[in-house]
Amino acid sequence: MLASLKSYFVSIQAPASQDDVIPVSLNWLPNRRCNYQCSFCFHTSKNTFILPLDQAKTALRALVDAWMRKLNISGGEPFLSATHIGKVFKFCKTELGLESTSVLTNSSKVTERRLE
Repeated sequence: MLASLKSYFVSIQAPASQDDVIPVSLNWLPNRRCNYQCSFCFHTSKNTFILPLDQAKTALRALVDAWMRKLNISGGEPFLSATHIGKVFKFCKTELGLESTSVLTNSSKVTERRLE
């Protein structure tokens, strides 16, 4: 599993000390698929690959160990994989204790049920 993660991340390392200037926010694109074809957007991938949840959790834990505190999920349209993204949000809230987890969406797949 570690070998497959290395293909997605060049290096995840904690800085020497917390006093070092480090980025604490990360933009994560779980996929680049989108259900719209907006002329201004570069997300046109038809690739359906999404990093499996267990591997995503491993990577996110490593990023927290490297002092990530905020996660922004975008894409493509993240809610094309709503169940997966919901599990990632829950993991970030309940297990990682991130300061914030946000999502950039075109809202076409957001429903009241999913907001709960």
